[in-house]
Parts: sequence; structure tokens; C-alpha cells
Amino acid sequence: SEPRWRKRYQEVKSRRDYNLANAIDGVPLPDEPPEDEDPGPFSAAPLETGSPEPVPAERRSALDIAAELIESSLGAKRVR
Repeated sequence: SEPRWRKRYQEVKSRRDYNLANAIDGVPLPDEPPEDEDPGPFSAAPLETGSPEPVPAERRSALDIAAELIESSLGAKRVR
């Protein structure tokens, strides 16, 4: 059996030769991205149909958000 590196070299060379043979105006085709088995959030998977009405965003001041982050990370409590 031939070494693993030689087999890999032949695969890469074959892919490169194919891309060069099918080049457009001398620009070789890019390699195809690997297909993910687990689709990401931006994939073409069908959207889940939840509630038809969008949920309004929570309106808080930047100071309240910063204070909450400080409380949660440092364990500090705000004095009002």
C-alpha cells in the first residue's frame, strides 16, 4: 500500500488540476467548502415557525446593563 502522504498529495494535485482545467479567464476555481453535517444558524435550513408576532426588545439604559454585568461578574450589589 502506498503511504498516506502520497495518497493525500494525489488528491490535492487532482483537485488543483481540475480547478485549473475549469478556470475562468485564467483564474482557477476555489476549493469547495466542506459540507457541514450540523447546519449553522445562517444555513439554508427551513426556519422554525414560532409566534407570528415579533417579541419587542427589552429597553434598558446602558447604565442598568453595565451595573447588572458588574453585579453578576463581581458579586457586587448596587446601592440605590
